[in-house]
Amino acid sequence: IGNVLSTSLLNFVSQSTFTQRINAARNDRDARLVSRWYGISTGLFIMLGVGAIGICATVLAPDASGDATVVAVLNQMPPVVGAFYFAAVIAALLTTANSMALSSSVTFTRDILPKLTKKKFSDKQMLIIAKAFIIVDVVLCYFAVKLNNQVLTWIFINYAIQGSLAVAIYGGLLSKRATKLSGILAIIGGAGVVIVWEVLKLTKVVTGPAANIHSLMLGLPLAFLGFVIGFASKKKSTPQQLHVVDCFRNMEEYVEPVAVEE
Repeated sequence: IGNVLSTSLLNFVSQSTFTQRINAARNDRDARLVSRWYGISTGLFIMLGVGAIGICATVLAPDASGDATVVAVLNQMPPVVGAFYFAAVIAALLTTANSMALSSSVTFTRDILPKLTKKKFSDKQMLIIAKAFIIVDVVLCYFAVKLNNQVLTWIFINYAIQGSLAVAIYGGLLSKRATKLSGILAIIGGAGVVIVWEVLKLTKVVTGPAANIHSLMLGLPLAFLGFVIGFASKKKSTPQQLHVVDCFRNMEEYVEPVAVEE
């Protein structure tokens, strides 16, 4: 259930993928239609697909876990079908690693570094820094994989971390009571708790029945709690930010307001 939930939410927080679907539509009507059916069809496919794998694994290899579960299922498949399935796993690994390395380097280069150094970098400098960050990122990933070499485990951990951001993203797009503090607390309660819980499980600090609790089952409730607590912040949303909420609620194209009275 946790893996189904995290994989489903991933499709909604992956803004680039979702936006591509909408922008490929011919008009507003088709864009609204595809956004609804994309969510429904993807959710059903994930539930059926992940559920089927899980049920088959419990029958074929009840003692298997992690990558061993998939291997047990693959061993029962015809070679051609197994090859396609294995290719899908490799594709998921490569696309996930690639997008995470690029996203983290862009975030560090454009958002974190300028605020830390209080300097403005040229495009050429930012490109060099981004490439250097990716190298460091890959080295850190290598040591992480040495800690646990189950590939699918890392993929689903990544999905859980991204899925936990749904509260912060869509809460901010739907609620006019949301504040900056709401977003920060939602990220800490969601992604922060997911990361801490997964690290505790990987390092065997958490074992036994507690280790079977999916990190997203802890992250989502705490993200929602943090989001609501943020309502108490005295620094409220600006009229421009509330305008974004109105556009999202009404499924209208966002247009920068010329003048918004305070």
